[in-house]
Amino acid sequence: MGNFRYAVVNVLGAYYAKGPLTLQGEYNNATASAATLAAYAAVAGTTDVRLTRLDLTAAYDAGFAKFAAGYESGSFGTANSSNIVSGAGAFLLSATAPVGNAVFGVNYGKRDVSSFQEYAVQYNLSKLTYVAVSAGTYTNASAIDGSTTYTTDSFGVRLGHNF
Repeated sequence: MGNFRYAVVNVLGAYYAKGPLTLQGEYNNATASAATLAAYAAVAGTTDVRLTRLDLTAAYDAGFAKFAAGYESGSFGTANSSNIVSGAGAFLLSATAPVGNAVFGVNYGKRDVSSFQEYAVQYNLSKLTYVAVSAGTYTNASAIDGSTTYTTDSFGVRLGHNF
C-alpha cells in the first residue's frame, strides 16, 4: 500500500504447539495521522479504512502428511468492508506429503471472488540441494463486484541450494 506510515501499530500475538498441532494468532491495531487516513481512503475508495488486522493459522503434522489452514481479515489501509474485494478476508488451505526424496504439495486460497490453486513437487537431490516444479491457476476480479474476472496460469521450475 505505498509508502504510507502509521503512527503506532500495537500487536498482540499468541503461539501454541503441542505434539503435531500448532496454532498461531496475531491481532494488529494501528493508529494513523489524518493525512495518512485521507491517502488510504483515496486509494481504498471509501472513508471507512481498516486499521486492524487479524491473522490466524493452524497446522497439523499427521506423519504421512502436513495440513495447514490460515485466515487473514484484510490488510491495513484497505476498505473496511467485505463488499469491496481488497477489504475482504482471505483464507488458505495447504497440504504436503513426503514420498522418498520428494515432497508433494497443494495450496488453495480465496479472497472474495479472487482465488488460486497451486500444485508443486520438490525433489531433494541432497540435504542442501533441490529442484522444484510448480503449476497454478490464479483467478482475479477485475471489477469490484466480481462481475468480470481473468484467469492466469503459471508454471515454475526452481533449482535451489541452501548454504
